[in-house]
Amino acid sequence: MTKITIIPTKQTPEINFNFDTCEFLISGCSRPEDVELFYRPIIKKIEENKALLLANPNKLKIKIHILYFNSSSLKFLLELLRMVISVKTTDGIEIHWVFDKDDDDVEEVGHEFAEALNLSFTFSENQ
Repeated sequence: MTKITIIPTKQTPEINFNFDTCEFLISGCSRPEDVELFYRPIIKKIEENKALLLANPNKLKIKIHILYFNSSSLKFLLELLRMVISVKTTDGIEIHWVFDKDDDDVEEVGHEFAEALNLSFTFSENQ
């Protein structure tokens, strides 16, 4: 079983990517001191395992629930999403963007990402 699992800290989000089930979760705060040091190995691991995603008939299910992010994190999150979705057709991808109640900034970023990636996201408010 090929997975990427990163336990969240106060500065970094939980990352759980299961290549066998095509399920991907990013949840928590994303404000690492060195954003590239945190995200680059994840992007590299995805790149190395693109063939697994490509061969997998399951839909790619991505759930994102970011509580807080810094501007540097946004660049890498978008790059990471571009990398992941590049291996599936748009009908083979489901992206669920969760935001906390009254957090207009995180909700707006989700809409901007959907537009930038030219994909339909499902949005829901975390209760």
